[in-house]
Amino acid sequence: AGSFPMWHLAVAFGVAALAGAAGLLLARLVPAPEDPDVGKGPAGRERIVLADGEVAGWARTTGAWWTPVGALMLAATATGFGYGGNWYVGTGLLVLTLLVLAFSRAHVTVDRRGLTVSGLLPWPRVQVPLERIESADSRQVDAVAEFGGWGYR
Repeated sequence: AGSFPMWHLAVAFGVAALAGAAGLLLARLVPAPEDPDVGKGPAGRERIVLADGEVAGWARTTGAWWTPVGALMLAATATGFGYGGNWYVGTGLLVLTLLVLAFSRAHVTVDRRGLTVSGLLPWPRVQVPLERIESADSRQVDAVAEFGGWGYR
């Protein structure tokens, strides 16, 4: 078996860091599209007109693209440990892989019952009844700067 020089790994990480920095700089050169509703409160925005008996709802599934990639890397690492004889480490990593996959996507539904947020599994699920919601708005946020990180609030 051949040996793997560690400097190859250092070069790969360096190239990845440079590529990420270049992508970030290029993305900042493109201006963000203008939102015509910026500065308007919920009362000043256009409302959906519904006839008697009609209901409206909205649903979206979202997640970070890198979480399934991370789960795939964890699964590959677990397989390597399993074949290498450390089956207990491999089993632990496979359990961690399943947890990462289970929480890699969030499904958000807004309907006549209120707001519901869940992952790929039915539990945990957060439900906010319609009676507790005063208004709703759509805006871009910086999760770390405005809320201290990602997660349910």
